[in-house]
Amino acid sequence: MPTAVLYHSLSARIVSSLLDNLLFVGPFIVSLAMARRATRDEGWSQSGDLLRHLLLLFCVTLFTLYVALTYEVESFRGLTAQVPARQTVQMMAGLEQLSAAEQRTAKTQLMVMLPVDLIGITVNSGLFALNALFLVDRRHWAGRNTSTTRAVVFLLIVTVTWHVTMMVWWLLYGTFVGGASGIPRYASDIGFHAVYGAIELIIAGALHRVSTTRFGSLRSGAVAWLATAAFCVIYLSLYVIRLWEYTDRFFTLTTSGPH
Repeated sequence: MPTAVLYHSLSARIVSSLLDNLLFVGPFIVSLAMARRATRDEGWSQSGDLLRHLLLLFCVTLFTLYVALTYEVESFRGLTAQVPARQTVQMMAGLEQLSAAEQRTAKTQLMVMLPVDLIGITVNSGLFALNALFLVDRRHWAGRNTSTTRAVVFLLIVTVTWHVTMMVWWLLYGTFVGGASGIPRYASDIGFHAVYGAIELIIAGALHRVSTTRFGSLRSGAVAWLATAAFCVIYLSLYVIRLWEYTDRFFTLTTSGPH
């Protein structure tokens, strides 16, 4: 019986509930912010900036959906790693088989991993909060193109922070599962977040650099659309690649039968 079972069995419901609530509250708050700006910022609702913010909201919501779904799969995989799916209901009885040292490891993993989960959810929430902030704060209403580009830069930086949090999650998870030798088992997951984080950081830096030049100022509309397009491509590719991989993991779990 793996020590990770305690963590997955106790954290799955609460973390999933938080993500489910975020999927409702996040888009709702940003939609209210859009409605408020549309009524107070004359001409904004007829401008292309509204479409850009709708695209940003859609991608952030899709990103959160991806996080929620992959967490469900990972939790399910953790619970069935050593326990056949048909015997998962006997999990609590199986926990008694853990030695005293394994019980301490299980408790430590639960206490250490939960704060990392909460940090990840908080960072994810920050994506919606940033969207709403740039919509309701009047200081961002002047120069719509420049403001949208700045919003994308901040969103990318927050996303990089999320990737770093996930890298820490996988490093800790691998360590608890198998010590230092357990980390290489999750090298692909760690590498995935590292690559995406690096790409997002580079794009954020490039957008900030271009937007502050005379060239970027004269072509602020094109830069804003480029920033929005880059953000959407990153998030959509993240959604497609990662969710495709996780569905493969789920098929493997459901078709492998008893271990």
